Amino acid sequence: EVLARLRQENESVPVLMLTGHASFGDVIAEPYPPDAYLQKPISRALLLSSVEKLLGCDASAESVSLTGLLAQSRR
Repeated sequence: EVLARLRQENESVPVLMLTGHASFGDVIAEPYPPDAYLQKPISRALLLSSVEKLLGCDASAESVSLTGLLAQSRR
């Protein structure tokens, strides 16, 4: 329901869904599927690379990487 409302308001926002379900068929929320999904438990590295891919950025080329932002948010 939340994803459907988000897509109706702004369909260009990338959505990464974290789930405990085993298959993508359990995650698909037609007609508004997520852009990507990860099955829990997940590693920090996989989560960061998935977010970077969805945002279209390369953390190694950015002056402020997602890893750096995550580290700062823990302080």
